[in-house]
Amino acid sequence: MEIPPLDEYPRPLMQRKSWINLNGYWDFSVNKDGREDYRTKILVPFPPESINSGIKRITGPDEVLWYRRPIHIKVKPAHRLIIHFTAVDYACDVFINERRLAHHEGGYLPFSVDITDHISGDDFMLRVRVTDPSDTGSQPRGKQRLKPSRIWYTPFSGIWQSVWMEQIPDDHIENLFICPDFDNTGVTITVKTSRMESEDAEILFEGRKTTIRTNTRNFLSIQEKRPWTPDNPYLYRFSIRYKDDEISSYFGLRKFSIEKGADGTKRLALNNEAIFHHGILDQGYWLDGLSTPSSDDEMVNYSLLAYA
Repeated sequence: MEIPPLDEYPRPLMQRKSWINLNGYWDFSVNKDGREDYRTKILVPFPPESINSGIKRITGPDEVLWYRRPIHIKVKPAHRLIIHFTAVDYACDVFINERRLAHHEGGYLPFSVDITDHISGDDFMLRVRVTDPSDTGSQPRGKQRLKPSRIWYTPFSGIWQSVWMEQIPDDHIENLFICPDFDNTGVTITVKTSRMESEDAEILFEGRKTTIRTNTRNFLSIQEKRPWTPDNPYLYRFSIRYKDDEISSYFGLRKFSIEKGADGTKRLALNNEAIFHHGILDQGYWLDGLSTPSSDDEMVNYSLLAYA
């Protein structure tokens, strides 16, 4: 089976072991009258303007993009089936079979759709309708322009970040908030759950298991202080179990602040020590994917090449 593009887990700060990558070839339609006329395929999650997508043409503000792919999955008892869209530019409607379940606007924001109560059996059709006014609208769009030149870039539209799916228990972790405390050598972790009640959960951190409470702030002391720095970007990793749900995550123990030096000048400080901050502006697109890199490795290798 061919590995889909961008097969890395899309949400590493709250990662579950089981997930399904929906990237790959989808049926694709684009026209001005909005009809679904699937005559070609597009490689998701690359925007249709990119080479990687297989479409390679700019979408007009008066055109409608349709995406379609069949899905086969057996939903476990007492579980929810969630589809996650990491980014779709700009206005998006999500359909399961013929029913519209969600509308979302915002080309740079992720959103999720719980489709559990809208499917029957193990097969359904996922359809996505997208419109993008590009620079004819007032929405945030960066430097996208329909007629790119000089400092203005090629526009991108449609699905341009990973689409993925996961099954989660009815009682599950919905969100995770991590706040490292460098001065007190600890970390505050808040686990938001679907029940919104304060209940017990178990955290495995620094080789020891500890009980914490959900939907409230929990301060954990760090036994071995290893500050995060650019030269040694050490990450603390941990996992949390809440009922039948389990996630893993990480954080770096670091602190950013503004501190006065001996001469009274305020300077940016990392871990309470002044650090020289040399900001490099890198706003270029990827050669074949425009807004979307072909892989995580491409991002790493490009960064090493650009800033060596």
